[in-house]
Amino acid sequence: PKPPGERTSLLAAAEQRSSDKGAPPTKAPAPPAEPAPADKSLVAVFALFVVSSLGNRLFQKLQTVPMYNYPITVNLVTTSVYVPVCFSYIIPATFCLNPSPITEAEQAIPKMKFAVMGALDCVSCVMIVLAVNYVPNASTLVLLQQSAIPISMVISFFAFPGVTYDRFQLSGAFVVLLGIAVVLQPQMAAGAGGNGGSAWVWSVVTVLSCIPMCFSSVYKEKALGEQDVGVVYLNGWVALYQTLVALPLSIPSAWATAIPLGELPYNIADGFACVAGINSVTFDGDDAFGSDKSGYDLLNPEDASARRADACGTAPVYVGVYVFFNLLYNVATILMLKKGGSNMLYLASTILVPISDVMFSLKCMPDHQPMHAADLTGLLVIMAGLLLYCCRADMP
Repeated sequence: PKPPGERTSLLAAAEQRSSDKGAPPTKAPAPPAEPAPADKSLVAVFALFVVSSLGNRLFQKLQTVPMYNYPITVNLVTTSVYVPVCFSYIIPATFCLNPSPITEAEQAIPKMKFAVMGALDCVSCVMIVLAVNYVPNASTLVLLQQSAIPISMVISFFAFPGVTYDRFQLSGAFVVLLGIAVVLQPQMAAGAGGNGGSAWVWSVVTVLSCIPMCFSSVYKEKALGEQDVGVVYLNGWVALYQTLVALPLSIPSAWATAIPLGELPYNIADGFACVAGINSVTFDGDDAFGSDKSGYDLLNPEDASARRADACGTAPVYVGVYVFFNLLYNVATILMLKKGGSNMLYLASTILVPISDVMFSLKCMPDHQPMHAADLTGLLVIMAGLLLYCCRADMP
């Protein structure tokens, strides 16, 4: 569809031509008005989105360096932080302001809808937090997360009758899948040979995490329809239910990371201590618990007795900066959609893929991993698919 401004101007021109038929001659029409200047704020929003997105991706991985033993706590912290931030606005706006900036229609939305959104977001968040923690190469994570494009296309096709995709979108999604296969193939081959450990399992978890994420996006669109809901109000209620669901999901998360159920409360408590910069798991030369620096392997649960020693000194900075960039990223995404539309958001997201990959491979990054040949090949294939997807059949 055409932009609203263009559609309005064409309609006005058609009405003018219709009224001119059979009308007496008039004076020559005035010259057309000069076009409105370009919205310079779009440039600022675009830059804000790129910077916040890079910071979000960077510190999402960096926080796992000091918080490696505590991914469950990381999930609880990064989810629950939205509740006080959003409800510090929602509560006074609802009960103290008259008229309230939160409309009656917004307040009448059944809270069960927010609960479903929060549950889907929570499942996706738990999966990606664990995967980010245990996939050693952050560049691989960036590439695998592009699987959201073909997954969202399939879900939207069945959720919205009449949805169609042009040849560019279908071809682009197929090429993206080929690129993901290129990235996963060496890991799965190494795992089949007994040398790859569980890295390929967590890589598959990264891809699967996109399924509940895409379901959540589609459900939000269907459940809310054309209703205009404030960003803070929506995020606040979704975050509240997401936090409530995250608590029982700590149990399967503990199983996935080989934490005995009886030790789960202590692991979470130690995780909050680590966020404050306090070490709980130490290695003094006799403590085998922290002697192994290789990390936990899902396929070898006995490795749970040889977790890394804590190094929580940088945790307050890394976790705090990640939370800041995550909040900023969510705001920038909404602004990007309002100012530039989905096409501009696709363009910015496409640009971020190679930038993120190069950034994670720099030697100055803590625990950096160089890009392997499969990662580089997968990057080129996925970039080709993303660029193809961004094209449209009606574009010149």
